[in-house]
Amino acid sequence: MLQPLIQRLRHLTAASKRFRQRFRRGSKGSGRCRHGEQLEVRTLLAANQWDSYDLGELLANQSFETPSQLGQISSGTVSGLTLYLAGDVDYYRFTTVASSSAAHGVTLSRGDHTELRTSGFVFGDAELTLWRIESNGYVELDSDSTGTNIFSTSANVSLTDQPPGDYLLRVHDRSGLGVTCNYSLAFNVPTSVVQDVYEPGELQGSPWNLGTITGAAGPFFGSIHAAGNDDYFRFTTVDTGGSGDQVKLVFDDASGNIGLQLQDNGGSVLATANGTSDQEVISLSGRSAGTYRIRVLSNGHTNPLYGLTIQAPEERQPDPDGYEPNNSRNTAALLPFTTGDGLSGQLGQSLHSENDVDWYRFRMTGPGGPDARFGVADT
Repeated sequence: MLQPLIQRLRHLTAASKRFRQRFRRGSKGSGRCRHGEQLEVRTLLAANQWDSYDLGELLANQSFETPSQLGQISSGTVSGLTLYLAGDVDYYRFTTVASSSAAHGVTLSRGDHTELRTSGFVFGDAELTLWRIESNGYVELDSDSTGTNIFSTSANVSLTDQPPGDYLLRVHDRSGLGVTCNYSLAFNVPTSVVQDVYEPGELQGSPWNLGTITGAAGPFFGSIHAAGNDDYFRFTTVDTGGSGDQVKLVFDDASGNIGLQLQDNGGSVLATANGTSDQEVISLSGRSAGTYRIRVLSNGHTNPLYGLTIQAPEERQPDPDGYEPNNSRNTAALLPFTTGDGLSGQLGQSLHSENDVDWYRFRMTGPGGPDARFGVADT
């Protein structure tokens, strides 16, 4: 624990010895140092101090394994920090509670960042690096440095699209010149999961109505903003589901494990998908046309973002009737009407597509009476 202090004392002792030697060699016996020599001694004797994360544990935050624990952090600034000794490295661990966006990140602001040496002014290059902590190691996300320009005093790392969890920061002088500095860390992190646009849709009696769906629909983006806050949706199909028809929920399981449930319109459970992957799927194959409910299960977790998609059966088109092709005047189909009293006609014709046009022709064996007519009925 005393090694850093001993190292610093050795630096000061060596500086004092060099000062005495150079003072005795001052120009023309005047007893004064040359300009560069005076600057060096002033700098070495005007060192920074350990910050509160170093004291007590004496630089215990110098490795991945022993970072300073900032805990569940909210947006704000941690100030009064220092890179005290040459080669000092500071590690900090913090926790976020919700998924972040492009607006979130950490900013290092460098304060006292210059030293005066025999060669003149020396500027440190404070580097800030961000990792996400996972069960099997560390994933580096971003890195930035202040640079050595006198006007460049900040570095920024981004938390864009990161899940809630544990993160690690490292601060060090990457110039290799052993320059010390004071600095602060400003955190801009998400503090909670916001409600989605479908609220209030958490009550089984008031699901959000997605309407009649044919083909592909979605994704409908939502969130579970509070543990136990399940989301409900309602939709209607127009035909029996086929093999590719389904309800699908996509999310980041690491941000909160959630599940999917399909119910009939009365709330009875038809199927549940509740695993540990990043998606849940329930098939609509064989399910008749009608109204269904979807329940997004919170499982006691929050989750800042999920996407719900539905692949529903298309409205079934009638099969072409027996008079096709009769889509033009030249191909008009002959209707086999009979003569005599009463009605005579044909059933089962169809317009089997939106572009279908049907033409017909018929023969009359005599003049038409007052009741003779031709009509079409929608069946």
